[in-house]
Amino acid sequence: MRDTAPGTGPADPAETPSLEDGPPDVVATEVIRTSQPIGIATRPSDDRLFIIEQFGEILSVQVATGATTQVADLSEWTTARGEQGLLGLAFSSDGDLAYVNYTDRNGDTVIAEYGLDNEGRFDPITRRVVLEIDQPYRNHNGGRLVTGPDSMLYIGMGDGGSGGDPQRRATDLSSLHGAILRIDPTPLGDRAYQIPTDNPFRNVADARPELFAIGLRNPWGFGFDPATGDLWVVDVGQNAYEELNIVRASDDASVAGAGAHFGWSAFEGFEPFNSDVVVTDHHRPVMVYEHGQAGCSIIGGMPYRGDAIPSLRGAYIFGDYCSGNLWAFDPTTDTKVLLSQLDQITAIGSGPDGEIYVTSTNGAVSRIDPS
Repeated sequence: MRDTAPGTGPADPAETPSLEDGPPDVVATEVIRTSQPIGIATRPSDDRLFIIEQFGEILSVQVATGATTQVADLSEWTTARGEQGLLGLAFSSDGDLAYVNYTDRNGDTVIAEYGLDNEGRFDPITRRVVLEIDQPYRNHNGGRLVTGPDSMLYIGMGDGGSGGDPQRRATDLSSLHGAILRIDPTPLGDRAYQIPTDNPFRNVADARPELFAIGLRNPWGFGFDPATGDLWVVDVGQNAYEELNIVRASDDASVAGAGAHFGWSAFEGFEPFNSDVVVTDHHRPVMVYEHGQAGCSIIGGMPYRGDAIPSLRGAYIFGDYCSGNLWAFDPTTDTKVLLSQLDQITAIGSGPDGEIYVTSTNGAVSRIDPS
């Protein structure tokens, strides 16, 4: 692990994790087992956990009992194939609407909106396509969706695929690839969504106004710390390095990360990659690890803000698909500790109880508990 300039600590010093003396004693408790879990979401004012199945189903889970209900079946719209399928889910800040991110039968990205009934089931009659994005290759589709602290919808997009960003989409402001997008999904007139007036590239010539942050290869996990507003972004590397990024929230009203350039494909981690790509304002990672025993594909999670494991509060919980390693990282001390090792990890997120949940390719949905 290597580091850039030390990061600033969490906003509340009392929330600083205690990792320098080693990891807390935790266990992965299996809550349910499904077929192809690839994502986790929560809904405001709802005590259920929502599990995204890559082939197209969305399940709600009562975490106390494991009782599971299918709330949506989108398999008619998508096919699970490699990195394609149903990939992301987010709910509006009032919990009345759901947004999904999937690749359609042609492999292109679709963001769609659904209304929900009183029990949180998706109403297919209300389906509305918000945004469609052509995908040139079958990999690096991104897929994560986040409702931000400003109630806007944030969309994680990979660089379009292949290897090495051959068309340099991640630094092309006329492209929606290799970026985090920010939109107001509320329709207006004949437009399916609106562009927030403070989007950082809105008034840049020839730039797509939906762009919020750029320079990403395949951000398989990003989100805002609910306690501090900090933006955490992981980016899956090419052949050598995986990286973790933090953009600290500022004192003004702006959302953390606006206009950030995460460096791909001029850099992979800290190392130069494509020499013809010039980045002068690279937002450097806070942590990088090399491919090998640690793994080969980083899976982003969330800062821990639960109550069950006090020594983890403020630590960022993340993992690796290849190795199954689950880590906690404290940016105030540059400390990374191994918490557990599971089957290949596909998603990490906070549940309605504030605890960390992890999905694996063997179908397990597990909660991280104190031993």
